[in-house]
Amino acid sequence: MIDAQRRYGSRVAIIGVLYQDSPDDALRFLARYGDGGWPQLIDEDGRLAIDYGVMGPPETYFVDTSGVVRAKQFGPLTTASMEADLALILGSNARH
Repeated sequence: MIDAQRRYGSRVAIIGVLYQDSPDDALRFLARYGDGGWPQLIDEDGRLAIDYGVMGPPETYFVDTSGVVRAKQFGPLTTASMEADLALILGSNARH
């Protein structure tokens, strides 16, 4: 995801959602592994997870500018799967 943030810059917004986590635990995790530079939201009551149908982290959602979920990835991302899902939103310019 850090690579995608660098490659796509302002064309893609990455937002982390901390699900079933406390703010203190999340901050410790981010301090240890890095935060990637994107906003992190805490889903304290799990409402966002319910709205999006989260089955169990990690999950990644690719949402277009209209708020429509165009793709969903269960489990860890690979570069290839991320590029394919971003292509759904960015079109043929996803790899540039």
